[in-house]
Amino acid sequence: MSRVRVAAVVSAALAVVAGVFPSPFSVIAKDAPAAKPGAQSDGPRRVPQHFGKLDLTGDQKTRIYAIQDQYEHRIDALLKEIEDLKLQRDGEIESVLSAGQRSELKKILDQAKVERVQRSRETEAAKKAYDAIKKKAEKK
Repeated sequence: MSRVRVAAVVSAALAVVAGVFPSPFSVIAKDAPAAKPGAQSDGPRRVPQHFGKLDLTGDQKTRIYAIQDQYEHRIDALLKEIEDLKLQRDGEIESVLSAGQRSELKKILDQAKVERVQRSRETEAAKKAYDAIKKKAEKK
């Protein structure tokens, strides 16, 4: 790979990370992941979904938590690696575009972000209206 291409890929990846030049694959907003239950968590520990219905003993729960802890750091590392690979891939994909295409893509992504925020606001307003109607119905 030529130095110019490497420099282009690296600068595109840095721009993506900085949010200056969003990836075409970053159109969907990414919320911060919910805190995972674990030893470092302040919240209550949880067994996997539906396991709580099994009337587990304290020893079983402790063993399940230990297994979860054993795999959690490995899974987190793999998820981080996946995210890094996606950034690298997106940077290489964007390096194929001309400057004009990158500029047009930025406009498209900015518009998509505006529309996504608008839909989110509309959804929140609809939820509030629904909750208000539900409260009125419960009072009756």
